[in-house]
Parts: sequence; structure tokens; C-alpha cells
Amino acid sequence: MHRQLNASIVANVWLLMLPLGAFAQLPAPTCGWNLGNTLEPPCGEGCWGPPATQALINGVAHAGFNAVRIPCAWDSHANQSTYQIDPAFLARVKQVVDWCLATNLYVIINDHWDGGWLENNLTGTVNPTINAKMNSYWTQIATTFAGYDNRLLFAAANEPNVDTATKMSELMTYYNTFVNAVRGTGGSNTARWLVVQGPNTDIDTTTNLMNALPTDPTPGRLMVEVHYYTPWNFCGLSSDQTWGNMFYFWGQAYHSPTNPSRNATWGEEDYLDAEFQKMTDKFVSQGIPVMIGEFGAMKRTTLSEPDLDLHLASRTYFHKYIVDSAQSHGLSPFFWDTPGTGQAFDWTSGAVYDPDNVTALTGGPALPPPGALPPVPLPWLTQDIGTVGVSGTAGYTKSVFTLVGAGADIQGTADAFRFVYLTATGDCTITARVSSVQNVNPWSKAGVMIRASLDANAANAFVAVTPSNGVTWQYRSSTGGGTTWNNTNNLSVPYWVKLVRSGNTFTAYRAPDGANWTQQGTATFTLASTVYVGLALTSHNSSTLDTAKFDSVAAPGWPPVAPPAAPTGLSAVPGDAQVALSWNASAGATTYYVKSSLASGSGYAIIATNASLSFTHTGLSNGTLYYYVARAVNASGESGDSTEASARPTSSAPTKLGYVTAGNQFQMNWPRDHTGWQLQVQTNSLGVGIGTNWSIVSGSTLTNQLALPVNPANGAVFFRLVHP
Repeated sequence: MHRQLNASIVANVWLLMLPLGAFAQLPAPTCGWNLGNTLEPPCGEGCWGPPATQALINGVAHAGFNAVRIPCAWDSHANQSTYQIDPAFLARVKQVVDWCLATNLYVIINDHWDGGWLENNLTGTVNPTINAKMNSYWTQIATTFAGYDNRLLFAAANEPNVDTATKMSELMTYYNTFVNAVRGTGGSNTARWLVVQGPNTDIDTTTNLMNALPTDPTPGRLMVEVHYYTPWNFCGLSSDQTWGNMFYFWGQAYHSPTNPSRNATWGEEDYLDAEFQKMTDKFVSQGIPVMIGEFGAMKRTTLSEPDLDLHLASRTYFHKYIVDSAQSHGLSPFFWDTPGTGQAFDWTSGAVYDPDNVTALTGGPALPPPGALPPVPLPWLTQDIGTVGVSGTAGYTKSVFTLVGAGADIQGTADAFRFVYLTATGDCTITARVSSVQNVNPWSKAGVMIRASLDANAANAFVAVTPSNGVTWQYRSSTGGGTTWNNTNNLSVPYWVKLVRSGNTFTAYRAPDGANWTQQGTATFTLASTVYVGLALTSHNSSTLDTAKFDSVAAPGWPPVAPPAAPTGLSAVPGDAQVALSWNASAGATTYYVKSSLASGSGYAIIATNASLSFTHTGLSNGTLYYYVARAVNASGESGDSTEASARPTSSAPTKLGYVTAGNQFQMNWPRDHTGWQLQVQTNSLGVGIGTNWSIVSGSTLTNQLALPVNPANGAVFFRLVHP
């Protein structure tokens, strides 16, 4: 340093008691995806399919997935004498992990089958070699990723072959080694979420044998993993076997009437829900997260029509049902995807290969059965009431409700009909135009109804249009009572009907145009405050279905209001490992979604789905720049994105300001996680020393290192680093 130049480096720090960060496990709800058959082949990446690309990872994130499981083969890429992992393979896994995190995907890396060194060698006796490998591999992996934030999770194994308590005890020894190895590397690994696999990753075996978790010095950071490929007849069986035949069709609504031998005979909706409930009861209810690390059904592309279309629709329904049921049971589902038949993405370009399946996996609808009506939208529900003879259905498209129903009549002491309904409380009105009704019988009836219950003999009020008997008004004033009615002839579809409840008075109206209403009838009788309001159709023939169409339907909560406008005024305020977000209210919004990305304008993933007018994003990496948008939501859908906001969280812990000299320059540096602090400078004579004339160095809050020219003639230059 020049003799005449004195520099005083002052770190201006704030002593704070830092709260424990909120550590996320996986996004809620999780839409997970597996990078299968890519980094886990023992023969190396590329021998079971194309290698992973950044375009593939970007495509997965853009499609709506928010978490990726990366199966890895560490033993197959390690020296079998020293247990040292090939640095090139470790770097390659790190590259793929970085791609994922750059698009704000959560990531799980595991040790997969990997030649079976662990999962196929469980005998009930601890093997010192396996234990040593477990310690060595996970020490190396954890050391490599020690600085990564909580969006990265480690999973100990894949599908350990355990079927006895003795083998479970052996496996638990290896899991304890895994936990201790990771925790011992320090850094973010001291609180990283770790995943341990149930025996065989089978739900029933896990329920019976996994009665404890490994000992972890960090409480509340262990997750359990199971897989779901049930029934195998549908998911993976490629030829008929002595123990069972292939299923092409899964789901009660997706059974084939022409090829019934290929319909699933077990393992459908109720069975699946009951299996997932076991995981909720055993783990989730005790605060232990559970992930469905793999699930999926093979795509049987060699089927002929009409079986192929029905199978493909059924497959989307199976996948959607798993995702929805898992999320409702507090589980995190991950779809098993590999290059080849049935792949969801092009492994090189990231283009979506199977958009119907991807839609079903990421919160969208499943394909309906071919030829089926699109389902009625929420909040509407539909079912047959009473003994109808032939099961009906209903659907909705382009603002038209279509009802298909049978039933002897809506009349007498009990009814038989198809009902599309919602619930309403207090005074209410339902209006519809009956645009068509088939003439199955002159007394087929299509109209609007208010009903006490879904029982066949429930009290109700009903006004309907018939094919040949005009408009009819009728009511049953008590459960199981008779029906009173009248009708006005010479009126036919299309015709408008309206039913109004005011207190316990029910009044029916008719109109040719929806404007000039005529009262058809009125009655006063007692119903509960909450009733069923909807559209009703009876064919007046228990052996024949009728079809009726309704449009211009207005009922409580329907039609829904328009989606809200995008929020305005999004603000992002950085803190220590967190960013506080706030925004202005959007008219008509009931909640807000918040999305985050590490890149401006792309790669956004949802981080909050039930926010009010603020949200704090926690568990972040200090020094990293995060981008945010918000969306307003109501029952009709989402708004577009708000204007983007960004913030860089920064550590508030005391730190040191470092420097080196190079000629007449100071090269200043400070820890990366303190990016965002202000570098301030003042220049005074030696006699004055440190004064109050601090100025901010331009650009210092955007970096953690700066080179600054200093004039030796200035006497003394002072620097300090200030928390923003």
C-alpha cells in the first residue's frame, strides 16, 4: 500500500436475533415429474434414451410441473475400491439440478436401482460394505450441494426389497447412516429435507413394517416415499398371465360396453382412496410428509378402435385421479416418465408429446369417455333420483346443459328423473329456457325444480315443459305426500320457465321470450332453509331415455362472475432469506396466486395459492435475485399476470468487508449472501479521520465485489458496508 494512503475498512453491522426460516418441503399442491431412464442407467446416461437437455427441463416447468425427481446411479459411477464418485458424473448431475432450480422447480435426487447394490441385497444382516458406501456416497453428494437451498431434497434409495421386520431393521441402519452423512457435511444440509423409502415403496407393506423413522439430529425434516402402480393389470401388464389379465380401461365411467373383459375389476377409485388414506393416517396426520415418488400407467398404443380412444381417455382419468386424490390426502405425487412409448415430453426439445396426459397431470381435466357429454361444471352436480330404470347422464358445453334421463314420472308420492343441481340457502330463483325435449311420451317433462332433498319422495316445487301437454306446474308439500298439479296446453319448446322461492312460498312462471312472464301457479309449504335447486328431466318411461337441452340458465351463483382483473401495485421487499410481497385488491377476486422465477418473464412456478393481499416467500438463498408475479382468482378462473416485481434477499448477519489493493485501486469484496448491502465511501484528510460525509457507491447493491480507483493525494479513504 502507498505510504501516503491510509484506508480504514469499517463494517457497519446490525446485531439481530434471526428467526428460524420456514423450510418448505415440496410445493403445495405438488405436480411432480420424474426424469426417468436418464441419469440412473448403470451403463451411463444416454444408453436407455436421450440425455437430458436444458430445453427438456424448461419444457417441464412451462407445462405446469413444479417439482422434479431425478433418479441417479451413484454406485455405477464410483470406484469400487475407494467408493469415490466419478467427478464428471457428479458435475453432470449438478448441471441438471441447476437447470431445474433456475426454472424454480423443486428437485429430489436419489440413489435409484443402480444395479441393485442396496435394494436387492437386503438380507436382515447389516452389510459393512453397503453401509460404508452409503456413508461415502452421501457425504460426497451432500458436500457438493451443501450451499444449495431447501428446494433441493435428498432421497436415500428407490424401492428397497424389504418384506420382514428383520430386513426393515437392516434398512433402518442404512437410513441412519444416510441421515448422519448428510447432516455431517453442514451448510444447508443441516436442515435439508431428506426422504426415506417405505419397504418396497408399497403402501400396505409400509403401513405394516415402517413403524419408526431414522434418528435425525434435526427434527421434523424427514419425508416418507411410496410408489403406486395399482392395479398392475392396468399400469404395467403387457400380456395376460395365469394370475390375471390385462386391463385396458380404469374408472367406473370408462368401462367398455363392447369389450367388458378388459374393464378393471378391482383397484379403482374407492380402492385408491383407501390406500392413500393409509398414508394420511400413519404419517401425514403425525406431521410426516409423504410423496408418491412414482406412479403411471402404460400407454397401449397398439389397441384398435374403439378400444384405443377409450383406453387413452381412461389413462388420463387414472392419472388425474391419482394426482387429485394424493393432493386431497396431503401427499405429493410424481409421474413416472421415460423416453419411449407414452413419454410426455420430447427429451431433446422439451416439446409436449402427450398434451392430454400433461393437462390431466397438472390440474386440468381428464379426457371424457369417447362420445360422452362434457361434465357439468362446478358448482353443479348431477345424479338420477329414485328408480329410473335406465341410468341417465348430463353434460355442459357452450352454455347449454344437456340432460339424458329416464324414469316413470315426477308425480304421485315419489319421483324418478335425472337432476342437475346445486344448493341454495334462503330466498332463491332459478330460470331456464327449455330449448328441446324429446317426445318419448306426451308427458315427458323438462323444467326447473326446488327440492328438499335428493330422496325420491322429497317435497318439491317444479315447473316444466312437455312435448304435447304444454307447461305444467306441480308440487309435493311434504315428504311422501301426493302431488298437486296443473298445466297450460298449446305451449311448446323452446319455452322459458322460472321458479321463485320467497320464504316458504314457491311461485312458478312461464314466458315465450324470457321477458313477458305469466304466473303458472303458486303454493306455500315449509322447506328447510337450504334446498336443492336445479334442472330436472323425466322421460315418463322407465325403459327409455329422453334428452332435453337447457340454455340461458340462471341460478344462485350461476352464471359465475367473470375472472377478475390482474392485481396492480405488486411490491417485493427483500429480507433475510425471504421476500415480503404485497399488492392491491382486484375487484371480484376471492384469493390470489403468487408465482416466482429465477428468470425475468419466464419459468414461473406457483408458490402460493391461497394468499390474501400479501405473502412472504421464505427459505430463499440470500444474494439471489427472485422475480414475482401475482394473479387474482375467483370461481370463474384466474386473471393474467400482474406487472413483474423483483427482489434480492440478503443476509442481515454481521459480516466482514474484504479488500485487496492493485495499484491505485481497492478491489472490495463481501459474502455473496450479503449482496444488496450498500458499500459507502468517504474521503477525508488524515487529520479529520472518519466523518459523516458518507456516500453510496453506485451499483454496489447489485453485486458483492467492486474495483474502485483511489487517488493517493486524497489522504484517507474510508469504506463501510451497510445493511439496506
